[in-house]
Amino acid sequence: YVSEVDKLMKDRVDGMITGETWKVSDDDRNRVLSSSQDMIFFFKTTMDNLTSYTTNQALFDLYRLFKKYLKLYSDTLSARLESTASGAEEEKTTLLVINTADYCSNITQQMVGTIQSKIDDAFKAGIEMETESSRFAEIVAGGVKRLIKLVMQDLQPAFDIMRAQAWETWDCVGDHSSYVSKMQTIVTKKFPLYQEWMSTIHYRFFLDTFASTFMPKISYTLYMCNRVSEVGAEQMLLDVCYIKQVISTPPCVGVSGNFRRYVKYVQQESEKVEMLLKVLITPYNSGGTSLVDTYNALVAERSEANFTKIMDMKGIKKQDQGLLLEAFRSRCISDGGPGESIIRALSPTPAEPEVDVFSRIGSR
Repeated sequence: YVSEVDKLMKDRVDGMITGETWKVSDDDRNRVLSSSQDMIFFFKTTMDNLTSYTTNQALFDLYRLFKKYLKLYSDTLSARLESTASGAEEEKTTLLVINTADYCSNITQQMVGTIQSKIDDAFKAGIEMETESSRFAEIVAGGVKRLIKLVMQDLQPAFDIMRAQAWETWDCVGDHSSYVSKMQTIVTKKFPLYQEWMSTIHYRFFLDTFASTFMPKISYTLYMCNRVSEVGAEQMLLDVCYIKQVISTPPCVGVSGNFRRYVKYVQQESEKVEMLLKVLITPYNSGGTSLVDTYNALVAERSEANFTKIMDMKGIKKQDQGLLLEAFRSRCISDGGPGESIIRALSPTPAEPEVDVFSRIGSR
């Protein structure tokens, strides 16, 4: 019987996967792939048919078949996720995969309870689907990572403009820069769609991960700008403050859901960049040490490497840097010694910032 069910299940599941359109209507409330729901319904029907006759070894063998085809389905979702390209429709496909994997992860745990309630006591201890549930959770995380990658790809031209601006010769502070407008257009278009399609917990995870990728990218790009004039730093300060507002207020965070941790992180990381820019705004007169005082007042850490980078960005001559470094070291001694660096913008990295490794979705 189980052998015949295996053949039937293979034909049915293969047909469901082959016939999947990878699309749903925008009006569909569930927004999960129909093949996943059809597969679970088929599982339930098959189990109900069997348990009307027996709840012993045959049911345990059927449980093993469920695990087999859940793995096949998870492999299908994973392969589809890896094959998605850029574009609005492909983003919706990624969102569908995220939702479907989340549905499957939850339903497999429910299946464990259902099977245990029906099967003979001798088999109850052997019923578990942790591997299957975890696999679907990993696909959810991979889908979020994919969305982050798509967003950052679209934002890259704006970062390129920011990096290429002639900040050293900037002579007038005006409205926010053109690269900021490009960033605003992208995030205010994409984020509401993501929030509409994803559960609150997954959208919150998306935002947390976006912030941990985007904010270091801002710092990294600022570092790569090299020379920045005082007026240029003023313009960048205005830009950073505007970017902070855009990504931490509606429509990016929506009007519902608990996003306090995300907003707090964005504010904290933005403040680090803002403090750096305020130091760069400080006028420097050759022979004076006021820059050291400003740095110590605005920046909590006492990293000599960071202070040296600030002097380089301000274009201070090497012979003048010696006097400032002596003053900086003497201040560090009086303050209790150098501290740990907290400004990532001043710490060059060999590669672009990457998304953190994804672990548990539930912890978010």
